Amino acid sequence: MFVVRHRRSEGRLSVIGLIGLTMMFSGTNAVAETPPAPELMFPLHCAEPANCIPLVYADHKPGPGVQDYNCGLNAREQSGVTHIALRSLAEVDQSIPVLAAAPGKVRGTRDGIRDEGPELRDASGKPPPFCGNAVEITHKGGWVSRYCHMREGSVLVKAGDDIQAGDVIGYAGWSGKAPLPGLGFRLKHENTILDPFTGTPSTESCATKGKPLWSKVPAKVKNYEDIIIVDAGFSATPQPLLPDIIRGYHRQTSLPVTAPSLVFWVLVGNVVPGELRTLQIVGPNDRIIAEQKHQERDAAPVMLLHTGAARPEKGWIPGVYSASVVISREINGQVIDINKFFEIQVE
Repeated sequence: MFVVRHRRSEGRLSVIGLIGLTMMFSGTNAVAETPPAPELMFPLHCAEPANCIPLVYADHKPGPGVQDYNCGLNAREQSGVTHIALRSLAEVDQSIPVLAAAPGKVRGTRDGIRDEGPELRDASGKPPPFCGNAVEITHKGGWVSRYCHMREGSVLVKAGDDIQAGDVIGYAGWSGKAPLPGLGFRLKHENTILDPFTGTPSTESCATKGKPLWSKVPAKVKNYEDIIIVDAGFSATPQPLLPDIIRGYHRQTSLPVTAPSLVFWVLVGNVVPGELRTLQIVGPNDRIIAEQKHQERDAAPVMLLHTGAARPEKGWIPGVYSASVVISREINGQVIDINKFFEIQVE
């Protein structure tokens, strides 16, 4: 049984700026004689209601382009960060615990940044620090773990606190430049950033096989997916917007026959140029009522896709409407396909 240990500092929460948190995470050349990395507890409590989705892995490709540890495309160029995403701010509101990955001492914290993602601007128009609300912990051997994008007001520790693995240090959020709510995690020793899924430096090729640093990986994040569908759903709104999807809207489980529109939407992670996509809705009479086919020209960390139709003059035919999404993406010279189906009742 998994036991969550809560820890809170005495008195007021400490708000201490972390040196370097505003810098983009990037891997650099590993140094010799790096001490062994600590065994890590997974830093996000992924039991219900959390839908933990590995969205971004450490980049193992030097120079232009990306390659995650599986030689796929789910990484950010020159970044050693692992981002575990939640599907919406509705899950953030459920207080998903962020856990210390290993024993250590808190080096610094930051709090007070609103959960509005990368679009947040201060009075001068300045964007938020990349890491958002964060905690940094030092471990045996000089290793440092960093926990980013935590919920505003949720940091529960202060600089100097002694920490045990599994202590709750805050809660997942959407602060800083995170593409989706969740947690950004990084493990570093001086100039060496390790990929926790392989235990190898992020500067080493994805072909280098290693051993994961995680003591146990939650079932929800264990299986690697070449193409990541973060979420999908239905709406009666003709043009659902990404910020509203992230806030938890447009997730109807049924629609009335009088609904003004029937729209199927899909949230896709790590979109790459050239991929082919088909979205389709089929009515109870097996008739296609909406379809969208598109070849993408741009890259994006997350992208909202949708197709739909306006209500017919006599209203929708009652029954089950089926929707599908098919995505084809070329990865390392091989075409990878994903095909998923969804349903909604109209009554």
